[in-house]
Amino acid sequence: MEKAIDITERNKNAFRSEIYQIVTSWRQRGKSFTYTSEPRLKTAIEARLLPSRRKVERGLSEPRFAKQKINWARKRKSILERLVDSYGYCTHCSEDLINYVNHILKNRPVLKTPRGETVEWLWDFDPN
Repeated sequence: MEKAIDITERNKNAFRSEIYQIVTSWRQRGKSFTYTSEPRLKTAIEARLLPSRRKVERGLSEPRFAKQKINWARKRKSILERLVDSYGYCTHCSEDLINYVNHILKNRPVLKTPRGETVEWLWDFDPN
């Protein structure tokens, strides 16, 4: 976990004892300690458990090579099925949601509203 926040092997024990001291001081004051109470600990846990934004974007974007496309299609299909089965989306809506998330992760704008005009969507949106 320490590697996720660039704590060296040499400083690992010092970091752990510091976290232990913080936890015990919170307990002595009668407060409950969560991982979000210490910013470095929160960053380390989230870095280990959650994929980076770049990895998620790569996973949702269609690859260029045929061998990678097969694996990508399988993963995408499982995401679509989970959205439909577990969260009640229709197939079309789940496909649209994945495309929208991919668009956002690439830091592309979603809509544009010029002065005095209507909203213009800047991503492929299929309302059918």
